[in-house]
Amino acid sequence: MSSVEIRRLTDCSLCDAVQAWNQGFSDYYIEIPMTPALFTRVKFGMEDIHPDHSFIAYVGGVPVGLLLNGIRTIRGSRVVWNGGTAVAPAYRRMGVGRVLLVRTLKEYRVLKAASAQLEALSQNEKAISLYKQFGYQTVDTLYAYAGETPGGLEENAAGRELRYDLIPSTPREVGALPFHPDPVSWQMQCGSAKEGQALVAEDPGTGRAAGYVLYRHVYDEAGNQTATSILQSCTDGGRQDTPEILETLLRSVLSEGGPRRITANGVPQTQPHLMKALESLGLEQKLSQVHMVCRPMDGEAEG
Repeated sequence: MSSVEIRRLTDCSLCDAVQAWNQGFSDYYIEIPMTPALFTRVKFGMEDIHPDHSFIAYVGGVPVGLLLNGIRTIRGSRVVWNGGTAVAPAYRRMGVGRVLLVRTLKEYRVLKAASAQLEALSQNEKAISLYKQFGYQTVDTLYAYAGETPGGLEENAAGRELRYDLIPSTPREVGALPFHPDPVSWQMQCGSAKEGQALVAEDPGTGRAAGYVLYRHVYDEAGNQTATSILQSCTDGGRQDTPEILETLLRSVLSEGGPRRITANGVPQTQPHLMKALESLGLEQKLSQVHMVCRPMDGEAEG
């Protein structure tokens, strides 16, 4: 095999990036094809992928792999994210993925990143094993839920006597709440909710936040609401009324608009009340991922 050449994404064409992505994920467990327009909107616009710090692997001038990196500052610390590692099937087991990871871990240390995150499908044991060799450790299991809007939500919501004041909020505001969890999977973070909305449940009379939901409505070209994505929902820890808070928030959000597709991705196993609330609304668990974290400044990358 010819030697592997690593180039920064900023020095490559968008077409090469999309080609490397689509070939690398061509036989993935789920279909995630990209077009140049979608790559630009999602990877650069929503996920904060930085082309200066992301890499494409070339062999003989052909793009055969890539590793995308997102960068954010969260509560004063620089956090980085592996937003996709893929190698074309014909070039696997040749060390291309390892070369990309070695180069990326060096970049993380140059950036002085306090932590690095990634998610991997639970059944992708080879990838998980490789990440562990580079210092990543599993910190949680994440579940994806999906379903349709449950019937009767509008009538149910209208007839319920609310024990909480529901206050419209923003992703930035809920991200600053003292009980906002850490870490949160990248695509569910407030930074990824650039077109999102939030709703906070407050205790009546005190204005104290009891919980929140972060979500995004999806519309078609005609302006019709076609889907809702639940990004996060959390309560102030230790409250005995956690199930009721979550149910109130979710029902309020899902009662807006007509029938549509509902998804909730990146739901942590460490939030069992949220899992039960989603299941009580008829959403079904579709897949699981491991949420992995490493500390780049703690040591050198493996070779």
